[in-house]
Amino acid sequence: MAIHSPNSPCSPAPPPPPLPQHRSPHLPSPPPPPVQLRVGASPHGWVWGAVRAPVVSMLFHLLGVLAIGNCWLALESPATGPELTMATADEVLLESPTAPVQLTQSLDDSSTSSTASAARLSQVAVGPLDDSLVERLEPLAPRRSPAGEVVAMLAGNGTGGGGGSAGETTAATAGQGERGDYGAEFFGIRAGGKRFVFVVDSSRSMSGRRWVLACRELLESVGRLSDRQSFYVIFFDAQTQPMFTNRVQEDLLPATDQNRTKLKRWISSISFGNDTLPATAMQIALKLEPDAIFMLSDGEFHDQTASMLRAFNQVQTGDGPRQALIPIHTIGFHSHAAIAILRPLAEENGGTFRFIPNPRDQQFSRVQR
Repeated sequence: MAIHSPNSPCSPAPPPPPLPQHRSPHLPSPPPPPVQLRVGASPHGWVWGAVRAPVVSMLFHLLGVLAIGNCWLALESPATGPELTMATADEVLLESPTAPVQLTQSLDDSSTSSTASAARLSQVAVGPLDDSLVERLEPLAPRRSPAGEVVAMLAGNGTGGGGGSAGETTAATAGQGERGDYGAEFFGIRAGGKRFVFVVDSSRSMSGRRWVLACRELLESVGRLSDRQSFYVIFFDAQTQPMFTNRVQEDLLPATDQNRTKLKRWISSISFGNDTLPATAMQIALKLEPDAIFMLSDGEFHDQTASMLRAFNQVQTGDGPRQALIPIHTIGFHSHAAIAILRPLAEENGGTFRFIPNPRDQQFSRVQR
């Protein structure tokens, strides 16, 4: 059998490729092959994959910055919480706490200059003068008491609780002199009578030992009065604080044990203020028409106290010198600055002046010698 090479010209031609089969136009086309998708795949998966890492990183960095900021604020800002206040039994205020008050003030004395003053005087009547004292006082916001100093003061002996030291006086004989006449004593100044008003400086310069000593002497002085005598206390700084209430009293109060106890409690509610303006306090004192007024201060005045007293507490009798209607005794306390004002004030108003030196200054003088 002869073998023929495919490249030989005598070889038979290869069979033709099969012709494509034409489908009838009336037959349906076969469905396309199904598209295989991965389980859980999303058409936006490529977008999330591209931004997922930066977003997660930004979130973690933001949380870290917020945490560091909170820690920094906690270190910089002091913690605040409820404020606790402790008080002793002697510091308890009256059932109706009194607020500092401020009086209006006006003067018709054309001979005096208008100095800066926090209050304007209203005319006060003493004797034949016109009676036009302000009837109602405007209450001011209460101020906090210097509790530490008041506690130290109330812890002292002889603070007016029972009318003097035991064995010295009784309720019937307290406030009487050797001849049986009534009187009062304040820092060694003796005044006769049964009715007394104490006007005491409560400015900030009186804080510390000055305040303790002044209030202790005040309570002792009131404690030496008998129940047949009466008293009234007024504190002053830039404001005026009448005793127990924000209204001017119609009269003085009897020196009973109950009123002395109320006085001690009221003193524990007094706090210091700015400036030294006693004119309004002295005006109230004159209105009460006492037998004598005791005034204590440690500094200079910045109002028209002296001119007010010349107008309302002094009268001209004939060709002689002016006479005082109510004696005013003044005490300069621990500061030499008060001497130049308080000494002439007492001399013009029929009173006595006394200077109480600072014990520390006396000790320094001994050392210098």
